[in-house]
Amino acid sequence: MLIGGNLGGGISTENGKLDIVKLPYFGGGGFLFFDATYGEISVAFFGGGGNLAWFVDLNIGLLGRYPFVINDKLSISPLLGIDYQTTLSAKFNDGADIDYSTFINRRGKIAIDLSALWFKFGGGLDYVITQKIYARIETLYGLRIANRFEENVKTFSTRDGVKTQLGHGLTVKLAVGYKF
Repeated sequence: MLIGGNLGGGISTENGKLDIVKLPYFGGGGFLFFDATYGEISVAFFGGGGNLAWFVDLNIGLLGRYPFVINDKLSISPLLGIDYQTTLSAKFNDGADIDYSTFINRRGKIAIDLSALWFKFGGGLDYVITQKIYARIETLYGLRIANRFEENVKTFSTRDGVKTQLGHGLTVKLAVGYKF
């Protein structure tokens, strides 16, 4: 299980006073992970919503970790990695203040692509339940580069001095692992 959100991102004018688009969101999902001593590869489905849209994403992540054994049941790890978030489905909320005409794709549907690369860091804790089964919790803070939607709004906007805002947010993962 994972929960998380984006606390920033979006588009503003050069002076930062007039927000054109805000992209905070909150959501959750599930993930599978393959764990090695110093690394973790994960695949997650994540759904959420916020000011502008609701969406479903597929995330692929790679985390480096360095475990410190506290005792025979507990270890902690600093974490550092990347996560690519690709949008599978998205829809504008009703009443979103945006010129939809700039996002019409060839089939006449509104195209929202929130796909982006995240750089994440944080910490994890593993608790041994049996010789083969362990529980894991990870807390990660991430910085996100501008997604394709933000870049398109910036590119097609008729306003002067439009720029993207830094996306950032928190993710908490809870999992049960099995040692082969």
